[in-house]
Amino acid sequence: MTDLLLIRQKTDGMATQGELHLMPAPGFLCYTLELPWRNNERGRSCIPVGRWPLRLRGEGGFHERYTERWDWHREMIEIKVPGRTVILFHVGNTHHQSDGCILVGEQKGYDTTEGADGALAVWASRDAYRDTYPILHKCAANGAHLHVTNGDQRGE
Repeated sequence: MTDLLLIRQKTDGMATQGELHLMPAPGFLCYTLELPWRNNERGRSCIPVGRWPLRLRGEGGFHERYTERWDWHREMIEIKVPGRTVILFHVGNTHHQSDGCILVGEQKGYDTTEGADGALAVWASRDAYRDTYPILHKCAANGAHLHVTNGDQRGE
């Protein structure tokens, strides 16, 4: 069975960037963006370091919007973490769009759009989601897990 590995790389107190890989063979999939660690608080924190099961979720607002938007989309990919509910992989660029979920992107950088707070961000999120979704879906359908580790998280 193929699992996923999320390696957190950098945090600035507003957002946390990382990379998503296939396991066991290294296979870079995309960049990620989460909220910073805030004691696993729902809607305000990234998920804890650890090994978490993935499941398919065929309900809820994201599911309805994504299946309506894209004919290739089926269920959402949910990460099951004790004390939390509805943690999904989904599209988004900044920490304002995360709400405790994991955003995916093809590029990483900072939010320098007009009026932005300059926090860490990911870009080309829809493209990354489209490209990684079949892999994420297959992993979840086969009972895979997401392994979350903290790499070098210096704020820069």
